[in-house]
Amino acid sequence: MNLTQEDLTRMELTSDRILVLEDPPGSTPSGIKLLSNDHKFDRTGTVIMVGPGIDPIGMPLKKGDKIMIGQQAGITITADLPDEEHGGMMEVEFQLVRLSGVLAVIEPDNQPTGE
Repeated sequence: MNLTQEDLTRMELTSDRILVLEDPPGSTPSGIKLLSNDHKFDRTGTVIMVGPGIDPIGMPLKKGDKIMIGQQAGITITADLPDEEHGGMMEVEFQLVRLSGVLAVIEPDNQPTGE
């Protein structure tokens, strides 16, 4: 599925779904480069958007949290977004994941939740 920037701003996630901007493979969240296939078991990324969650759990994640997701978790969604560095548009891949596909919160975003 290929979305536009407008589609992303209008999108409302349902249930326990999370939109994640995945970190590039082959590096850790702190930027350390991994050799060979050391990175194949964990995928990390930043939460971009969350759904309302499911009662009674709610949604324990919020925008900005750094998370680890399962290898087979989620579906890939692409969006054409402006490339501010080079001009024009660039294709960005996001993962749409259910809460059960999140293995761990690596670094919670401790900013106030009001936007």
